[in-house]
Amino acid sequence: MSKAFTAASTGNADQRFQRRSSSSSPLSRNLSCLVPVRAPAHPNFFMMKYASLFVALLASTAAVLASPTKTRATASLCDVSTVTLTIPSSTSGTPLASPLSSGPKYIGLAVGTQNYTCGSAGTYTSAGALAELFDISCLPPSTFNGLTTAAYVAWEAAPASVTPQDIIDALAGAGSPEVLGQHYFITNASGGLSPKWDFTSASMAGNPNAYVVGVRTGDIPAPTDPTVNVDWLSLSNGGGELAEQIFRVQTRGGQPPSSMQCAPGSAEIYVRYTAQYCECPYQLFHVDTRQAS
Repeated sequence: MSKAFTAASTGNADQRFQRRSSSSSPLSRNLSCLVPVRAPAHPNFFMMKYASLFVALLASTAAVLASPTKTRATASLCDVSTVTLTIPSSTSGTPLASPLSSGPKYIGLAVGTQNYTCGSAGTYTSAGALAELFDISCLPPSTFNGLTTAAYVAWEAAPASVTPQDIIDALAGAGSPEVLGQHYFITNASGGLSPKWDFTSASMAGNPNAYVVGVRTGDIPAPTDPTVNVDWLSLSNGGGELAEQIFRVQTRGGQPPSSMQCAPGSAEIYVRYTAQYCECPYQLFHVDTRQAS
């Protein structure tokens, strides 16, 4: 079961992602604090390599670094357009949208928290999320799901004091080629919260339009352990030029405690999760995807 942590808020929803100097982060001085006593085992070489690196949340993709002719500012390093996103059927929720025929441009692994406040009825209400997004597009697709699980096990084993903002800060000055960007929430025009995927400070730095604000089009319970794992989602573009379509799938953790009432006005809680975000291209990547799916 996911562990919920309380911590001091870093501000309102659209301020929770704050780029700070990497030297200010405890992780920048001691990333080894994230390594659990026992790392998750997996027979696959790629899985062992990347699981161990995600335990420290500093993945280093050898295939990426060996490709000097491609740049993060112009294109995905590895073609995942042929990767098939399997949409499960569900008897509850709103069906997920059909993926665009162009396929995904990026497949990112999110490591972060789903955030909740206690409503007046004594139940938890979503207050957004904050996560670092890692590019796993260059890995064999057969490893995606196992890596998501391995990263979750490592993240759950990390000290409670370590936050997603610590991870973001620790990697900010490293120029890590595997970091796509960040996922967080912003306040929308109606005063509610909208999810945002933002690559402007990492993989597509210098492009002010390299972000997408999502508008939910589908929401189904996670096929496995839905009381522990947050829902699978499909979203459309509500602003920005990063992607036309986003999917959140293969979720691990992130649900608030379901067996307890909370005290209205109590501290916000932060529930760790990992997930895969599949982002289908938009005009930013010079691919024409404006067709019926």
